[in-house]
Amino acid sequence: MGNQKKGLFAVISCVLFLGLATAGYSAKLPNVVACTSYGVGVAGYTVASGLGEAVNKLTPMKWRVEPYGTGIERIAPLKSKETEFTLITNVTSLLAYKGYDEFAMWGPQPLRLVSMGNTISPGMYVRGDSGIMTIADLKDKRLPDIKGNPTVMREIEAILAFGNLSYADVKKIPVAGFGAAMQAVLDGDIDASMASIFSSKVKELCSGPHGCRFLEMPAADKEGWKRAQEKLPAIFPATQAKVAGLDKPVALFGISYALYCYPWVDDNVVYNVVKSLDKGYDYFKASHPWLKQWKLDNMVKNVATIPFHPGAVNYYKEAGVWNASLEDFQSSVLK
Repeated sequence: MGNQKKGLFAVISCVLFLGLATAGYSAKLPNVVACTSYGVGVAGYTVASGLGEAVNKLTPMKWRVEPYGTGIERIAPLKSKETEFTLITNVTSLLAYKGYDEFAMWGPQPLRLVSMGNTISPGMYVRGDSGIMTIADLKDKRLPDIKGNPTVMREIEAILAFGNLSYADVKKIPVAGFGAAMQAVLDGDIDASMASIFSSKVKELCSGPHGCRFLEMPAADKEGWKRAQEKLPAIFPATQAKVAGLDKPVALFGISYALYCYPWVDDNVVYNVVKSLDKGYDYFKASHPWLKQWKLDNMVKNVATIPFHPGAVNYYKEAGVWNASLEDFQSSVLK
């Protein structure tokens, strides 16, 4: 009889534990939520998959990653209510939100911010022996005209604006793609392009006989940043730390990988996803270097233009990171 009581007590304890472990989760939560991402083999896919580890372990929901090749392919499943989330850069999200470029056929899309994530710091670079020292020095120089990549072309336009230049002030040389633009700098066919120091072709240039130089965008140049952000509000000042190929930290611009959804996604679903990312940081932080940046404080930094989803706001308030500045931002963009 004593053993039966002990067994019964153990069962009751297990049930109570499971109940406590899932407390706060609504029966309305779906069994599966999906997130579109960049293609397999791209860092964005690894980041999306890593975030799913926290959702899988800390909620009743299972996280499915759906890779796609273009921005419009990544957002289309959200528009048709087939997929809840997308992991994209804040530049792509801005273009969709405004209905620009490839999204013009849809018009403005009502994206909502779930979480800001990791920052990437690319910039305009040139050969080290070119004599081009500042962005203003790019006047009359050869820059890439990258067909089919409006995101990069808008980023270059914003960089030029920082130096009080426009595309009318440079010579646009047609290239087949982003990689081709980097190769063209390497071959000397153009004078400058935009990329990250971590791109293999940039590393090749930096380690070669010509060397490389990134043209800086100091945060202290308020007028330059005002012009740049008028062209592309999604970018912000960021510093690339000293790494192989750079002899010192350089002041460039930042863009973010971030998580978005549409307003139709249930508040409770978004709340629980955000909560799992905060509480489950240890589950994914080692999956990719970029995932180390997905900490709670960073999830509400460098916001621009796109309002937060109400479910995300609910969690950020509960976690104590929602402040008057964010409240003012939310109110202004929802007007």
